[in-house]
Amino acid sequence: MRVLVFAGFYYPAKNAGGPVVSIDAICTLLHERIEFYVVALDHDLGSKRRFQDIKPGWNKRDNCSVLYLSEQDMNEKTFARLIGEINPDLLYLQSLFDYKTVIPALKCSRDQGLPVLLAPRGQLCRNAFRKKIRKFAYLLFYRGLFSRSNVFYQYTSDEEFTAFLRYLPVNRDRIIELANIPNIKVEPPKKSPKVSGQLKVVFLSRIHNKKNLIGAIKLLHHVKGEVVFNIFGSLEDEGYWSRCLEEISKLPPNITVEYQGSVDYDSVFSVFSRHDVFLFPTYSENYGHVIAESLLSGCPVLLSDQTPWSGVTDAGVGWVYSLDDNDGFVNTLNELVLWGAEEYHTMSALCSNFVLDRLNIETLSKQYYECFEKLQTLKNTDAKM
Repeated sequence: MRVLVFAGFYYPAKNAGGPVVSIDAICTLLHERIEFYVVALDHDLGSKRRFQDIKPGWNKRDNCSVLYLSEQDMNEKTFARLIGEINPDLLYLQSLFDYKTVIPALKCSRDQGLPVLLAPRGQLCRNAFRKKIRKFAYLLFYRGLFSRSNVFYQYTSDEEFTAFLRYLPVNRDRIIELANIPNIKVEPPKKSPKVSGQLKVVFLSRIHNKKNLIGAIKLLHHVKGEVVFNIFGSLEDEGYWSRCLEEISKLPPNITVEYQGSVDYDSVFSVFSRHDVFLFPTYSENYGHVIAESLLSGCPVLLSDQTPWSGVTDAGVGWVYSLDDNDGFVNTLNELVLWGAEEYHTMSALCSNFVLDRLNIETLSKQYYECFEKLQTLKNTDAKM
């Protein structure tokens, strides 16, 4: 079986967030049974500079082959040529609103009798989609393409399932549940010990209003002890970052803040292993790969209630509070400052197993393969209806 994946960004991109990790994880799980071909832009999110370590044509990786295109080459003519060259059994789209890839790919699938699986990757989540008039207009304008019988949709949360029914003309039988998969290839490094009276806090995500870095900074105003707050992520919104810097300047002297820049995906585990807690009061997460990666690194998480990771509290590997509950966040941070190595190690040791038990990789692999196999049977049949 051959699966052709259209993605806005792929490795070595490091600013594009969880979708890159999802694609790579799926390829890793199934590459022994499925040939994956990934088409992505030749530069990173927020940059126009072509990657230096790629070559023209298909680039062979351990789990897939990748073709990097310029924005000008992301078009229907190119996609039609690639489909003719590869002869895939399924198109797998990694966005709903990236019209430069989605619309040409859907048109090609219609013309060439190919089934499509489309994963919106959180783009329909409440805080990511609300008040987006252009997105409503886009869905309305291309309604015919999105409603075709060859197009199926992947959802990873109840919120996403409901959003499909609300915003798209989609029958329930064309909405398929497939959980996201975090980075499972890297062996996490040894965790640093916790020192009582000190706290190493990390924020690792895109610097964007949706991720609520400003909210995290404001919480630190009320935290006692010696606190180091390291910020990792791409500066996606310079105006928002300026507001963050203004808030940082108001922090008391016991709080040290450093912006550490973007981080390569393969270095994420190392970053988390050097910190005591991941502070992430995000406004919206469809999945939250970075949460899974923190836990896999043995780093407990302190989250808003806008993620699907509410179970961390009962599992004893983190805390979850409403965005309105500043006292909950602050009290937990102050409690963590006082923890010593033994008390912290008890929680840290539980983190990785919690994620692995939740994932059940063998079951996920079977679900993805069976889904792809089922959709493959529609090639050149239902796809032309």
